[in-house]
Amino acid sequence: MFFPAVAVSGMNPAEIRKNHPDLLKPDGIICPDMRLAVSEKIIALTLDACSGEYDQKIIQILKKNNISATIFAAGKWIDRNKNIFSELAADKLFLIASHGLKHRPCFLEKTNVFGISGTDGIEELFEETAGNAEKIEKLTGIRPVFFRSGTGWYDKNALKIIELMGFIPAGWNTPANDYSEKLSADIIIKSLSLACPGSIIIAHLNHPSGNTAEALEVWIPSVIRQGYKFVKLGEYRIICTP
Repeated sequence: MFFPAVAVSGMNPAEIRKNHPDLLKPDGIICPDMRLAVSEKIIALTLDACSGEYDQKIIQILKKNNISATIFAAGKWIDRNKNIFSELAADKLFLIASHGLKHRPCFLEKTNVFGISGTDGIEELFEETAGNAEKIEKLTGIRPVFFRSGTGWYDKNALKIIELMGFIPAGWNTPANDYSEKLSADIIIKSLSLACPGSIIIAHLNHPSGNTAEALEVWIPSVIRQGYKFVKLGEYRIICTP
C-alpha cells in the first residue's frame, strides 16, 4: 500500500457514515509498519512530542548538523509549549505533523493501549484528528497533512477513516526505543543503528531527562559518514507493510 505525499480533502463523520457505513465497525488493531519508498540512503527522522516536556538538546543537535525532521506534536504538548511550538513551526528544518489532540490511540470502540484510553467511535476519532489539525492550523496557518496516533496503534477501519478525513497516517519501521527516560544511550544508539535505506525513525522530543539527545549526538555523525541523507515526510512516498 502506498500513501501519497499530499493528502486529499477530507470527509466529516456524517459523510463517512453515509458513504462508508462498512467502516464504522471495529476490525482488529494494528501498529502499522511504514517506510519511505526509496532504495537510496535516505531516511526520515520523526520526533513525537507527547506530553508537556521538551528536550531542547535534541533540537540543538539537529540544527548543529543541519538535520531535517518531522515533529509530531500532540495538542496537550502544544498547550504547554506554545512559544517553543511556534519557533519549531517557523524553522524550515522541521515539518509539523499531528500527534492527536489528546494523544490517544485511534479505535472505534473503547480500548486501552499501554494504559492510555483510545478513541471510542467516529466522533471521538474526528475530534482527535481534525481537532488537533485545527489547533495547529490556527497557530501556524498550515493544516498538517501527516497524523500519528498516540502510541501508534489503530483499529484497521479507523486507519481507513483517518485517510478519508484527509490525513496521511504515519507509522515507522525503526524505533529508537527511547520511550522511557531510564533507557541508556547505548540502547538507543543500537536501535538507531538498525536504520537502513527508507527507514522512518521514531524518537521522542518530550524526555529531557532521558538519553535521546546523547544518542543522537553520537549516531547522526556516524550515519552521515555512511552517506545517508535526512528528509522530512512528504518528500517521498510512504509504503505501508501489512
